[in-house]
Amino acid sequence: MNPPSKSNGEDARFKGRDWRSIQVSEIIEPTEVRFVQLDTSIEETTKLLVKSGAPNLVLVRESTKTKTAVATFDYSDLNAYLLLVLGLALPDESAQQLSNRARSGDAIPLADLLDHLGAREMPAFLPHTADLTQAMEVLGGGSHRLIICKEGTSEVVGIVSQLRLVRFFWENHQNFSATEALYARSLHELRAGAKEVVFINGDRPLKEALLLMHNEGITSLPVLDNQKNVVGNISHVDVKVSQMYLSVASDVD
Repeated sequence: MNPPSKSNGEDARFKGRDWRSIQVSEIIEPTEVRFVQLDTSIEETTKLLVKSGAPNLVLVRESTKTKTAVATFDYSDLNAYLLLVLGLALPDESAQQLSNRARSGDAIPLADLLDHLGAREMPAFLPHTADLTQAMEVLGGGSHRLIICKEGTSEVVGIVSQLRLVRFFWENHQNFSATEALYARSLHELRAGAKEVVFINGDRPLKEALLLMHNEGITSLPVLDNQKNVVGNISHVDVKVSQMYLSVASDVD
């Protein structure tokens, strides 16, 4: 409704350059890299995730002596955990044990949840010397984030998300004539957008929206009224304000 001015964030470093030659190290923000250890509780990890904001991702390492990421924790993982605890995800014996421990007030180590979730696909890794063309190719394939490491090592120095790239091109559009021409074209011309849209009606319970996102492996849903008009949107980030609701709903159900 109120997009930021395109000129406010323009960076003189990129003026006159070909965007394809810009390295990811030039657009990352090292302060966005936040680690927890495998023995950190899910509660403490969640607090850090909420406090940190963008890129809505916490990296997991084995100890404080390393900067190598062995796993990640984001709002999709938090959503999966809440659904598991409330018995809304597919139950099994280990899930029931984890749910019982959480309900009894035990501090659950992050490692226990990761063990339950099993093998998960990590975000792709790129060296800090990779250019934006390489980043665009990976993110364009469906990945939401890239973990940037110091070249030749596993030391994490930054994170590049789809949103970060969108913001970069939005703020620096005047620097890149090749992309500037795209702004005036319609979504239809660019063939942007999905043909099959997963949605939810606004009169459905919140827990159904979170379960649908979990089962479909997506991060947001358009919310429709009974006439199929879009009245809003819910994303997996909204799970941070829905935990109390879900607890109450579980008791009522």
